[in-house]
Amino acid sequence: RTPKRLIFLLVLMALVVTNIFVLPKTLNIPSQQQANNQAANNEINGNTALPPTPRRRPKLADGCYHVFIDAGANIGMHTRFLLEPSLYPKAWIARKFFVAHFGPEVLRDNRDFCIFAFEPNPIHIARHEEMRSAYSAMGWRYHFFAAGV
Repeated sequence: RTPKRLIFLLVLMALVVTNIFVLPKTLNIPSQQQANNQAANNEINGNTALPPTPRRRPKLADGCYHVFIDAGANIGMHTRFLLEPSLYPKAWIARKFFVAHFGPEVLRDNRDFCIFAFEPNPIHIARHEEMRSAYSAMGWRYHFFAAGV
């Protein structure tokens, strides 16, 4: 692939992930006319309390200090290199990369990570569901999507 195409695909993937997981969806905010009507009704009824603030739907990446996107996760090894580095002492290239970007292994808290793994191969779905279940039990946020990016 050409570098321009690769850059385009990475930017496109970042936009998709941002729109799906990070940005809030459109809120059900009343129009200005509805807000004015509510304020007038409150004054007539003697109620000076502010109307409740509309709530937004929680997002998968809410509260994440780090986000790791594994596009083409296969069997999820890069996630395991990140979250369980002591089990893979020979994965020095991945471990070096993660230390450079996420800090020393001994200082990392896996609860600070949100991992989004994309893998369209149906053969690997069961493994990713097992990982999701095991990591969830430890308080780690691992989200698997059976889709290609």
